[in-house]
Amino acid sequence: MQPTMRDDGAAARAARGTRRRRTGGVIGRLRALIYRGLLKRRVTVAPARPIVSFTFDDFPASALDVGGAILESRGVRGTYYACAGLTERPGHADLDDFRRCLERGHELADHSFTHVHCREAATPELIDQILRNRAALPEGASAHFAYPFGASDPRSEQVVARLAPTARAAVPGINVGRVPAHWLRANELYSAKGIDGLRALIEENARRRGWMIVFTHDVSETPGPHGCTPADLAAVLDAALASGAEVLTVDAAWRRIRGARAG
Repeated sequence: MQPTMRDDGAAARAARGTRRRRTGGVIGRLRALIYRGLLKRRVTVAPARPIVSFTFDDFPASALDVGGAILESRGVRGTYYACAGLTERPGHADLDDFRRCLERGHELADHSFTHVHCREAATPELIDQILRNRAALPEGASAHFAYPFGASDPRSEQVVARLAPTARAAVPGINVGRVPAHWLRANELYSAKGIDGLRALIEENARRRGWMIVFTHDVSETPGPHGCTPADLAAVLDAALASGAEVLTVDAAWRRIRGARAG
């Protein structure tokens, strides 16, 4: 059966729609590359000594009870990105844990109120999530931010840049040279994936004298897929210290880097 003119027209419209979507996707990716390459606020990361920061996302209680104790046993502290709206969930830290975190010398930082997906949240919602969480955290918490799910785009990054001194992504690598302050690279410490890659990256960070950020979630003998065992956390921490790196919280590292830049 021969196609009708109406069928031909529908096919043509569908083809045009496909081309528009492809073109829009390409343009969107180009805009993101241009923004991340040229327009982002950048800072020079060139510390006198390499830096490694250990961070914990969502703040499961075990991250402080077990993970914090491991850091403290080596005389160092970590950064805990907390969502105040998750405190009622089983296994998550509560407001008392937030205060204990600060009392023990760790950094408490912003991860949005309810772990919002920053790419999907409208701008007013994203602003509210950040400021509402900040208001709910105890006095002494920092304004540094980490994108929930590691998800961001140029729009959300620009919003966060107006509200936070830094924002941490979840893209692996070392922060060195001219670095976008609101798209800091970070490396997952998940026991399910092993730690050999992190050991190698620590050595590279030492050679390049950069700032390496490590992130995980729960710390347990039976961690979830996004957590680690105490032994793995201790091994990566000891490798960082043996490399000659300073192990600093994100805020302390940021101040050190800004101070080096100012000098």
